[in-house]
Amino acid sequence: MSEEIRKLKDSLKKLFKMNKLQDSKLDKITCIRYTMTWQCNFKCVSCNIWNIKAKPKEELTPHDIDELTKNKLLKNVKEVVFSGGEPILRDDFSEMVLAFHKNLKKAKFIITINGYDPDRAYKFFKKIKSKAPKLKWRLIGVSLNGPKEIHDKSRGVSGSFEKAIKTAELLKEFSSNVDFSFTFLKNNVEYYDWVQDLAKSKDLGVHICWTVMNDRFSTTEKDLVFQNNPALIPILNRYSSVDNIKFTKDIYGDFFKYKVYIKWAFLYDSIINKHIMPCHAGKTFFHLAPYGDIYPCNFKLSSDRHLGNIKKEPFEQIWKKIPQKLFDEIKAGECMYPNGVCGDSDINRSIGQVDTPIFEWYLEKRKKGEKLINKEK
Repeated sequence: MSEEIRKLKDSLKKLFKMNKLQDSKLDKITCIRYTMTWQCNFKCVSCNIWNIKAKPKEELTPHDIDELTKNKLLKNVKEVVFSGGEPILRDDFSEMVLAFHKNLKKAKFIITINGYDPDRAYKFFKKIKSKAPKLKWRLIGVSLNGPKEIHDKSRGVSGSFEKAIKTAELLKEFSSNVDFSFTFLKNNVEYYDWVQDLAKSKDLGVHICWTVMNDRFSTTEKDLVFQNNPALIPILNRYSSVDNIKFTKDIYGDFFKYKVYIKWAFLYDSIINKHIMPCHAGKTFFHLAPYGDIYPCNFKLSSDRHLGNIKKEPFEQIWKKIPQKLFDEIKAGECMYPNGVCGDSDINRSIGQVDTPIFEWYLEKRKKGEKLINKEK
């Protein structure tokens, strides 16, 4: 076989593999991020939400959600993410979840709670299961930031450690994916492995979160663990399963074999080095705030990002009038790092919808022989 033919065959193989890159069209809403309430019974050191004067009487009702989710633009929603404040402080928590499920049958649900009231949480989830046995919880997270002293101090409430553990164990009845939600703070990085071991002993998982800088959080630049603590990198390598990757000479084949792990590595390497990542806020997902306000995402609820309110106008009108300038700003990443670091679940969702930018980043890493997650000098 001549060298020319060999090169041609290699090029064709690479082209075939490149054609396997999958980039979503980004023309359908597939996720809703819903902050159920600003009410919170914790005083977390990294957060200011508990200082917000909540207005429970102005919060959306199950009827509001029923009307919203009938909209044809939401027929492809596959995921609804609940957050707060503390979601289960709402007395109608079960009814709110059921209202989403009524019209969004394809959707699975994700939630993180603080776990301070195990019995209340169990009662709510039990009611949901009895009313809608086919409703699926993709993930239930219960906040846990370390051993008792560390956790209680970081959450601002004594006794929260034991209650969080009890809540997580009770909620295993309703999902096969119940995790401790570990928020990295400047004084608890060394306890991540401890929480992971605790979770394993109780047949639970662990997922990681991080603090951001905006008007709802009390984080400062010095608190940004991802950009200031090199001890985090080995943890991220294990968490993203990068340590399990065994690269070969087949750079293209390796990408598709380890794509899931590589995407996690892309996320964390980008955050550590403040690189712009793809974000599809206002295209494939949006944020619904407690009183009905719509924003592109959950992490910048400023007036220039306010798109409308579902109590005052139909959702399709709100969606159709999103200005191109906003999409341009998001694409350019202008909102990504002024707040320290963008929100994990929103960006991770966007990364999951495209292959090409991740592949290009990966190709550069392989060509340069660099580690997938490393702090640039």
